[in-house]
Amino acid sequence: MVNPGPSRTRPADRSGLTVIEMLVVLIIICLLAGLIMAAAAIITEQQKSWSTRNTMRVVMNLLAGRSAVAGGYPAAVEHPLAGSAICAAGRPLYMRAIGGAVSTTGEALMVENSTWVAGAESRVLKPDDRFDGIVVSQDLPFLFGLRRSQCSILGGTVGIGTPAVTYPGITSYRKLDRPMPGRATFSGGPAYGQADYPDPQHLVSPTGEDGSPERSLETVQRRALEIAIGTGGLDELRRLRCIQEDQGTLILDRRAMVLASDTSPQPTWSPGTYRRADTRWQRYRLRGPVLVDGWGREMLYRSQPSPGLLSAGKDGVFVCDPGPDGIISSSAATVETTRSADDRNGMTDNVTTDPP
Repeated sequence: MVNPGPSRTRPADRSGLTVIEMLVVLIIICLLAGLIMAAAAIITEQQKSWSTRNTMRVVMNLLAGRSAVAGGYPAAVEHPLAGSAICAAGRPLYMRAIGGAVSTTGEALMVENSTWVAGAESRVLKPDDRFDGIVVSQDLPFLFGLRRSQCSILGGTVGIGTPAVTYPGITSYRKLDRPMPGRATFSGGPAYGQADYPDPQHLVSPTGEDGSPERSLETVQRRALEIAIGTGGLDELRRLRCIQEDQGTLILDRRAMVLASDTSPQPTWSPGTYRRADTRWQRYRLRGPVLVDGWGREMLYRSQPSPGLLSAGKDGVFVCDPGPDGIISSSAATVETTRSADDRNGMTDNVTTDPP
């Protein structure tokens, strides 16, 4: 009988991963998932920017086509939350570009030279006035620091209806061309009102919202867009999902509204919100059909010196990003040149039709 020799023990077969190996695999999976999510977020933001640029291209092409028939591009109209009409809280707040407040009471005046309306210089609207807020300073970071000439959208101007207190409208100012020869100022000061200037040509306050459906802000806005880009163009923009037509509860003196899903105020600032009197933040939507960018916020439109569109981009502000605390430390008059505390430059991600 042959001796098989000393027996050899075989190591036990490994039927699975060790705990350490499993942890390593999980860590790798988590890292890969994080990288994929980060890449997806970047792509999503890029898609919003691409979508905005595509919308701008389509809108400008539509405007160009209509202008060839109408003989010119449509004029820009005041942004509803930065208009010249007096509402319950007065007019929106502005500051002079060189410093100093603009009056929020008394009818707004439009004159070439503010010295012509002695005693009422603070009521004069100037293109380079800087937007400061709706009711209190810095309560709308979206427009904060923009020049008055930039606070405009594509659509219809709506003026004071009847009664003016109930239906404040958006646009209302008295336009005085030039004093009579030999005079340095206008007569009728410091009121410069209807008693001295009854001629309608001196007053820019079109009949607008008065509670009737045919003269509501929504109706005027829709008709204006149909005239500017055509009914077919409006339908095309709806298909691109760059027209916002929300319905909701009216707020902010009937110039904007809040959707049912956005009624809960937020403790800190986020894009697309304004600061309420209780210092909390509330989402808003402009009324009627409005052009919006890839982030769902209204796009601004200008007609001078050349037609163009402007989006606030990812951060939701055009000039000054207040950061998560919602506190803007710069002055509206100096925000483009001086930023203090945690203010960040909001102009870096703006999307515009202007050439680079």
